[in-house]
Amino acid sequence: MVDHISILMKRFLITILLFSSLLCKGQASDTSLINGGAGVIFIDFDGGYITGTLWNAAYGGNIAYSPASFHLSADSMDFVVNYVKECYLPFNVIVTRDSTLFFRAAHGKRIREPFTPSYQWNGAATGGVTNINSITFSGDEPSWAFQVANPSGDPLYNLKTISDLCAHEPAHAIGLRHQSTYDGSCVKTEYNVGTGSGQTGVAPIMGNPYTKNMALWYYGTSALSCASYQDDIAAIASVFGYKADDVGNLPANAKKMQKDTAYISALTSISDSDYYKFTVPVATAVTITSLPYSFGPSNLYSKMKCGLVLKTENQGIIATSANSTLDASITATLSPGTYYIVAKILPTTENPTGYGEAGHYTLTFTY
Repeated sequence: MVDHISILMKRFLITILLFSSLLCKGQASDTSLINGGAGVIFIDFDGGYITGTLWNAAYGGNIAYSPASFHLSADSMDFVVNYVKECYLPFNVIVTRDSTLFFRAAHGKRIREPFTPSYQWNGAATGGVTNINSITFSGDEPSWAFQVANPSGDPLYNLKTISDLCAHEPAHAIGLRHQSTYDGSCVKTEYNVGTGSGQTGVAPIMGNPYTKNMALWYYGTSALSCASYQDDIAAIASVFGYKADDVGNLPANAKKMQKDTAYISALTSISDSDYYKFTVPVATAVTITSLPYSFGPSNLYSKMKCGLVLKTENQGIIATSANSTLDASITATLSPGTYYIVAKILPTTENPTGYGEAGHYTLTFTY
């Protein structure tokens, strides 16, 4: 009997190790991306001073802010940065802890986000504060994320709350307002809490996503009025643009695969598809698996539902994935020959359009 839990855990660990190695190689490519016009979101855990901004004019004098602390380890900071990177994956923006990248980016395409317990100057222990559309202001107006709750230990739920906050506040600087809900009389609930539970439970990043597994950008009614619809993705793209596709979306430019090799790539929208090509030398049973990037077992905090299509060399469909979870798998017995795998994003019951789903994934095939 196959131990599927052990196999999934092994693949999850491989994904984390491979993704971490990619992050370690990012500095040179980040610099070249900035030179090419990429934006930067700098999550500032280090403390410092803010001067010469509208915050200073409103509250008087320099604003000193303390470093993030209270059980927020270096690993926890990396967790937050990697989570926010996944949120902004479709866009041509770098999420970083490196202040030098922030200063290299152009005004109008860079956001500093201090994450700090120093909220007292603001007068209220809110989660964060940001001036709407402040990325366009003449100074480097920060987006503030406050560490107002300091639990003992570092449970994942609290890290997710911090991470969702650190994705939420810079989007205000880009121009986004809250995703809200309204009743039949247009009475507003400020924060859309989403829908569903388990792996496919979903809520807007610009609402209240803290208790849902999938925090996504939304198209929905904003806090302005029940008649005002906000397209989060279009608004962010209007500032940063989109990342280039990294794997071909047609058979002619499919990426060649070898068995027992993990391939990490990204899908940026439900309309994106990645084509892969492989051969089998003899008749054999083949297993293909796609795992969304996650922050723990059972696709924890993943941001898309993976889908797979297995095709013949002539593009006839052999099988499609039908997993109820966010990962995808296909097992099929194949004759010798050349085959194609199409990796894609699938909608869910809770998110029937697939809007906002995007993320890295790890693809493997074995026989």
